[in-house]
Amino acid sequence: MKTLKRKNALIALCAVCMLGAVCVAVQAGPQGVDASFMRPGHFLRIIDFLLDLDLTPGQKSDLQQIFSETQDLLKPLLADMHDVRSAMDETLLAEDINTVKAASQIEEMSRLKAQMTTAGMNALLQAAQVLTPEQRRTIIDARDEWKSCFMHVRNLVLGLVGGGPAE
Repeated sequence: MKTLKRKNALIALCAVCMLGAVCVAVQAGPQGVDASFMRPGHFLRIIDFLLDLDLTPGQKSDLQQIFSETQDLLKPLLADMHDVRSAMDETLLAEDINTVKAASQIEEMSRLKAQMTTAGMNALLQAAQVLTPEQRRTIIDARDEWKSCFMHVRNLVLGLVGGGPAE
């Protein structure tokens, strides 16, 4: 029985690794879009999809301006977050851990994360206002299709490791 559980765990781990490799390969592959549109951050990865929505020239221009302004806002926040995370590593790995310093760094990371989230969500709000109801419906349909595929893969992996499917 123990051997069977170990085998199932290894199969699931292999499946997850293969899925991860496919995701990395898809992300690394050519996107068919000028590299200047590739932006960091979850909400900004939507740009590629938005540019395929049969946008009018005005919509395209408005969206590019929104995302460009948001990127300009996020760049210094991301740099600050990197610096704080690096400092946090040093704090956590020090011979004597300074809990006051760690608490301060955690607070700073939380503040930066909140600012990044606010900037991203405001950009999405502005972008949604540029789109027509039909274009927003296309996004909803694509999101629902992605969720369905994700849940299928998740349930497959859970089945391999002996867990039940998600509700």
